[in-house]
Amino acid sequence: MIGNVTSLSETVHAAIDHARRSHQSCVVSKIEELNRILPLDFYQRAGRSYSGQRCYWSDSSGELQLVGAGITAMIATQSEDAAVQVRQAQARLFRNAYTVGAQHVAGTGAVFLGGFAFDSKKERSAMWQEFGSAYFILPEFLLTVHRGHCYFTHTILCRPNDDAAERVGALEAQPNELFDNGFHAATDTHDQQLLDQKDLDQDTWCRLVAKAVQTMQETPMKKIVLARARSLIFQRQLSSHALLRVLSEEQKGTCIFAWKRVRQHLSGQRRND
Repeated sequence: MIGNVTSLSETVHAAIDHARRSHQSCVVSKIEELNRILPLDFYQRAGRSYSGQRCYWSDSSGELQLVGAGITAMIATQSEDAAVQVRQAQARLFRNAYTVGAQHVAGTGAVFLGGFAFDSKKERSAMWQEFGSAYFILPEFLLTVHRGHCYFTHTILCRPNDDAAERVGALEAQPNELFDNGFHAATDTHDQQLLDQKDLDQDTWCRLVAKAVQTMQETPMKKIVLARARSLIFQRQLSSHALLRVLSEEQKGTCIFAWKRVRQHLSGQRRND
């Protein structure tokens, strides 16, 4: 990261000057502390303008929650060496990064959110094609709730030929749809009717479990992570914010996450055992 400049105008001018010298885009983030905002309400409001460009993540304690809306930069790859490509792409962007505003708070500023395929060598079904071997976004807008305090990060790119006044205006513009006090979150629908469910490839799953047990019995290995798919068909389309609310209520002590990409949605929870 290049550094921090005191005023927004100075930051943007410095970023554009650096972009012209280096012939590379520069990341500029403005961080503000806000009054208390409920993260899942913010996530739902973001759906009106950024339905296919939202993400949510919470740590297992619930002390750190992140909600992203919009996309300033994206890293997506189908490669088997996805981890290397993601690290290199992030490093290139963050070498040219400026920050103004409240700082040194976990989860604020320019933060990439995303993840990797469970098995990068496995051929992906149509269900997972949108996410590839790795999919990460740098949100345009990021709400961070850290130990009860709320912060809002607005991140843009400054390019060599950008107009400084226009870029300053972009950072100063308030996304009113994300802070609509008249907006009321819809009541969660716990009455969704499950019409059908089935475990996919049950025979293969049973063989994998047996093999994992045998491996741990015969080797020093103490833990093996397995995953399987289950198909669920509901009476109506599930809303991602309602699903997140249910996970938050019923899966205490787990990391909870959700990513929306155009037509695809990925959500779930993970224990840190």
